[in-house]
Amino acid sequence: MAATTEAAPVPVHVPVPAETPANVPAEAPATEAVKVEGEAAKTSDAEAGAPVAEERSQQLRSSFKEESNFVSDLKESEKKALQELRVRVEEALKNNEFVEPPPAPPKSEERRKSTEGDKTDGVKEVVEVEEEKKTITETEVKAEAGDASKDKSPVEESKSTPAAPLTETPAAPVTETPPPVETPAGAQAEVPAAETAAEVTEAAPPAPPEDIYLWGVPLAPGKGDERTDVVLLKFLRARDFKVSDAFTMLKNTVLWRKKFGVDGILEEDLGHDWDGVAYMHGYDKEGHPVCYNVYAVFQDNELYQKTFGDETKREKFLRWRVQLLEKGIQEQLSFSPGGVSSMVQITDLKNSASTLGKKDLKQAANQILTLLQDNYPEFVAKKIFINASWWYLAYYTMISHFVSPRTSSKFVVARGAKVSETLFNMEV
Repeated sequence: MAATTEAAPVPVHVPVPAETPANVPAEAPATEAVKVEGEAAKTSDAEAGAPVAEERSQQLRSSFKEESNFVSDLKESEKKALQELRVRVEEALKNNEFVEPPPAPPKSEERRKSTEGDKTDGVKEVVEVEEEKKTITETEVKAEAGDASKDKSPVEESKSTPAAPLTETPAAPVTETPPPVETPAGAQAEVPAAETAAEVTEAAPPAPPEDIYLWGVPLAPGKGDERTDVVLLKFLRARDFKVSDAFTMLKNTVLWRKKFGVDGILEEDLGHDWDGVAYMHGYDKEGHPVCYNVYAVFQDNELYQKTFGDETKREKFLRWRVQLLEKGIQEQLSFSPGGVSSMVQITDLKNSASTLGKKDLKQAANQILTLLQDNYPEFVAKKIFINASWWYLAYYTMISHFVSPRTSSKFVVARGAKVSETLFNMEV
């Protein structure tokens, strides 16, 4: 049933005082009167826009049709993009690019190391100068001693020399310490060949290419699994077949899954507190599994606090939501070119207006939405909102002009009698 439209309220005017001259402008209306009039006008306009939003939703309901995942059905430009992404992924796997780079050292640490290095260099220079002075002094002393021995008479030599056999010790040759060779700025000091060879010998062999899987599908195109192309096409379509952007998204997804520990999340016991918040149930007429999301359950304050009471609880709820999604994907999607590789999301907005307005819930919902958009591309075949109030329809009308036609065509908003009709047509 379409929303009823109320007549706009009669504008409120403040009469001009009788003593005000005709050529003097009247005072502005009272602030409160203007506020009431403005709020009433906004409400009326929004409710009036509800039928328009519902009509637009009905128009978009059957406009989206999933593309074929058979390579033979792709356009030539899409085939070229897919081949380029295959090559890029193979190179990245070979070079182990799907690894989190080491964190950069803090600036304070860099400054500390730089200062220590400068101090060490200064100490080295002082030591070198002192050693050079010491060498020169010893050389001069030895030279003077040699000259003195030459000036002595034979009698003096006999008196000063003990009776032991005379043996002459040749004076040590005087050697001058060559000055250190300065290395030009920007040039690298020469490393002995022996040291270089030792370093090469001691260097660890390169790590073998990492074996990466996404949702049970091998990421390496060289393995010959036809499901790999279906996964790569998801990232390409999410980025309008721009290879560089698609590869960046794919790499970020792999890194996020490692950091979040997604591959082992199905083994975690996260409890059953949120079984009524979201759950998988049934299929549509095209075989897509259906996931229901219900926000009204958070009217229970105990459940709300258990979910959003602190950061640890919110993180646990987020892991539970990812676990539910991963389980639905890995158990109910095939990723074969002719199979099902996406699902239907149904969000029930009944009695959820006050709940959705809570700060913690809005933040968590936005976090989940961002996470799904960034790491689960093209996994939604349809997004259906049921039991939507007039304010949500007005909101939908506003945002539908700012999203891409592809995304907008996946949205369906239904309220009143349209809920049963929508679900019946979907055959869920």
